[in-house]
Amino acid sequence: MRIFKIVSLFVLLGLSCIPSLAAEECANIRLTAKVRPTAKRGILAGNGHAKLTVILRNKDAVEGLNIKISLPSSLSVVRTTTRPRTPYVLPYAVENLEETAIYWSDIDFARRNRRKLFHVKVQADDCAPKQLEINALAYLANATTTHCTVPLSKPEVLNIRYAESKRTTTCVPTPAPSINLAEPFVPFGLGQRCAEASRLAPFGDRRLQEHLERGRLQDNTRVISARARHLQGIDTPQQCYEYCSLNGGAPAPFFFNWNTVASECLCCAGECTLIRDPAFDAFKVIVAHKNISGNPLLAESFYDGQESGATSICADDSGNSYITGYFFQKFSVGDVTLKGKGYADIFVYKINPRGGIMWARSFGAKNSAAGGSSIAVDTSGNSYVTGFFQGVMIVGVTILTPGSEQNVFVFKLDSGGQVVWAKNFGTIGIPYGQSIAVDLSGNSYTTGPFEETMPVGNTTLTAVGLQDFFVIKLDSTGSPVWAKSFGSNLDDMGLGITVDASDNSFITGFFSGNMSVGNTTLPIIGSQDIYMIKLNSTGEPVWAQNFGGTGEPQGNSIVVDASGNSYTTGFFYGLLNVGDIRFLSFSNAIFLIKLDSTGNPVWAKNFTSVGTAEGNGIAVDAFENSYITGEFNGNLSVGSFSLTAPERQAMCLLKLDPTGNPIWAQNYGGSVSSSGTGIDVDSSGNVYNAGSFEGDMEVGSATLTSPGVKSPYIIKLGP
Repeated sequence: MRIFKIVSLFVLLGLSCIPSLAAEECANIRLTAKVRPTAKRGILAGNGHAKLTVILRNKDAVEGLNIKISLPSSLSVVRTTTRPRTPYVLPYAVENLEETAIYWSDIDFARRNRRKLFHVKVQADDCAPKQLEINALAYLANATTTHCTVPLSKPEVLNIRYAESKRTTTCVPTPAPSINLAEPFVPFGLGQRCAEASRLAPFGDRRLQEHLERGRLQDNTRVISARARHLQGIDTPQQCYEYCSLNGGAPAPFFFNWNTVASECLCCAGECTLIRDPAFDAFKVIVAHKNISGNPLLAESFYDGQESGATSICADDSGNSYITGYFFQKFSVGDVTLKGKGYADIFVYKINPRGGIMWARSFGAKNSAAGGSSIAVDTSGNSYVTGFFQGVMIVGVTILTPGSEQNVFVFKLDSGGQVVWAKNFGTIGIPYGQSIAVDLSGNSYTTGPFEETMPVGNTTLTAVGLQDFFVIKLDSTGSPVWAKSFGSNLDDMGLGITVDASDNSFITGFFSGNMSVGNTTLPIIGSQDIYMIKLNSTGEPVWAQNFGGTGEPQGNSIVVDASGNSYTTGFFYGLLNVGDIRFLSFSNAIFLIKLDSTGNPVWAKNFTSVGTAEGNGIAVDAFENSYITGEFNGNLSVGSFSLTAPERQAMCLLKLDPTGNPIWAQNYGGSVSSSGTGIDVDSSGNVYNAGSFEGDMEVGSATLTSPGVKSPYIIKLGP
């Protein structure tokens, strides 16, 4: 039984240079480069490899820096890496007839006198000229212009050698693509917008470059059809800017340019490939096929030699993410080092969409223990955290004194990480807050277990059995609105809670005996059952549902969509009956159950492993796609996908469509072990995942390292 589950990329199209502003407005940075092997030695055409390293040094703090490395078209990219590897920033590749450009966007240097290395491994083709020049530049960008451009101090030269058998090779230039001006343009996908004037049209069969998956360029021999385009009649640069800025509610476009020669507007918010059309001396914007396994945009870990773990993550509408968990002794988050007060302490930190640390806070009790179990964020960027503490804990100016050996805490931080208020509950036993949610008015909802009695404001909750679970609603000032408890005559737990737009709350967990919920009695099916309960805004039960079988299933997390359908994940073994659906697993397996707004099953899915598997967290997007994170060992089967764990257990990420069919399944895993505990999805469809790992963990081209102990990881995936 689980008790405590401890960029903006801007590219100028068709322009040969990028203008700079006055030097006094710009940070002091410098770019140098080196190539191995040296120019004197060179590499062999056809199969020779070279390693280019561009070194970026800053004397001033700077945010949002962009890096471009320009490679001649005779060089293909084999792999890219960066040092230091975290925060991990996903590069983009842009290919035209003359060059391949690699872009890293939104690089932050919070401190002076730092450096970052960008490595690119390249291979020369059979027809590469004898000498190739490699260049790079750094710059800042906004929606309409670039500035503070810093070129490479000296371009690097790569010499090419030829094998005897290649000397007679005839290299024919690539013919210009054919143009079909009559081919129509139609919209492509939600949030994936391309705008082009009528003069450009699709053209045929050329190699495209997509996202850099694990640092390697992936060839795609399929050109997007005409249905992947959108024709827009735009006649002026101002209309182009306005059109691209609107962007259909999606984030700011990655690409924007007005071509003065052809009077064409180009903008794109998505994964884009740019290809030069020689017939019109202009560039085309092509939306690339999406990688169905989810593209890593960001990966971070924080290792300080002591055990620590992330238990929960949430994201706000601006793409900032908030993480809580626990640490022992000390915990370094970027340039901030948090020092513990007790045996174990709580951490809370906020990162921006690029992975930069915005603030970090710690809370604990001297000579005792505390941990953060769950975090939620409201529409104003205030964060709400729950968990447990022992001993006396100071939160801001509030001193929390436990009424028993261990207490529940709930505290609120403003958008800058400052304490707004803090509350604690408990007088007997070891109650704790397991999960928290917040509604549109800033009211918070918390669930967890308690024993015997627990006063909450003017209400005293009394347990029916050995251990019951509570649901507490606090207003935006931290004052109790209502408190409810439910349970059987045995052990029961509240493990997950969520709230909808009408302030109805949904709770899941497990119970071990017949349990009354309002006028409904849930009869126990096995020795332990899953439950789902819906309460209205005043805490009165709307409906209650339970599922069980021969094992001891457990609901760990619950979420609700805009239509009032709820989604619950956890684990089971043996038989599990969900309406007319029956699952069988001889070891712990992941389940996902969707109920409609009245509590009736819509569908249910299970995912089994040769070893064991468990669903720990769940999220749902605006299109009713659901996302699960958890852990498994052995081999996990998810539809047609098969995931393999390393030495012990591995984290997993699953995406399912509205009917419960797998869209993708992913595990990055630590070389020793890893576990996914928290997951969220923002309004743009980006997925945020947090958990813990030990060993080495590869995410894209980033390698996160935590030797010997567990450390938190944070992963952000594109839609």
